Amino acid sequence: MINKKYKTVYSSIVPKGSIGTCVDVEDGVVLAARLEFENGESFWFMKRDLKEVAE
Repeated sequence: MINKKYKTVYSSIVPKGSIGTCVDVEDGVVLAARLEFENGESFWFMKRDLKEVAE
């Protein structure tokens, strides 16, 4: 999951459809991932609220 790109599914703290790179995950079963965006911001998202983007 690390270094893969994901698109946000729902509007929350970033606009729907924003694409970020996974830079961190919770240990164990992956329920949440921290995405970093091109503008340098990073936020935690529930995995269910993300869709993987093909490279």
